[in-house]
Amino acid sequence: MAEKLDLQVRLEEVMTALGWSQSELVQHSGASRSVVAQWLGQVGRGGHAIGKIANVEVALALQEASGYSAVWLALGKGPKKMPPKVAVDDARAELMRLYANLEVVGRARLLAYAADMHGKRQGVA
Repeated sequence: MAEKLDLQVRLEEVMTALGWSQSELVQHSGASRSVVAQWLGQVGRGGHAIGKIANVEVALALQEASGYSAVWLALGKGPKKMPPKVAVDDARAELMRLYANLEVVGRARLLAYAADMHGKRQGVA
């Protein structure tokens, strides 16, 4: 039996963690069944395994669906998981709630502070 390629190991890890079947990997990636089979080392006579995800859109689709980094999935480099999007969305919602509850002067001060933090003071008093 041939040794598993790193891509195969990474994808099997993702599939196991998320409970995905090979068909679900096809669905989430947008890649063809034959390409996914080659990623997973399932090759027929004369075929060959594929050791990396060369299509950026495919890697990004898998990142969006799985939470695993597109770079890690495609190349095995960098952090494995992406920061949870929920935390960013929750922080944004909380900031908007706080902003909405401020008086006009408080809103102006907050905007001025944010502009200073980014080095782009816009003259808001």
